[in-house]
Amino acid sequence: LGLEALSRDCKMCYFVDGHDVSIRLIIENLKTLGFEERARVLKRKLPLGLNGLKIPEKCDVIFCDPPYEKGLLNPTLMAILKNKLLKEDGWIL
Repeated sequence: LGLEALSRDCKMCYFVDGHDVSIRLIIENLKTLGFEERARVLKRKLPLGLNGLKIPEKCDVIFCDPPYEKGLLNPTLMAILKNKLLKEDGWIL
């Protein structure tokens, strides 16, 4: 979805993932599509990886897809709020 957002003129997209294979694939796709300048790829495991995350602007939209049946959804949502990563009128999907 981040690549789709970038293709529709999203100003900046942050990809957060904790797995090496996923990170490499994201970077490869960003290069192929020419979106490297409008994206940052961060190797971090959720939800703890959001602690101390510094981004220049709060996010308009955050898409969360934590692994199913691992109990990570609520802690991830709480980390987003605790670290003030979402704009006041932003959306979490």
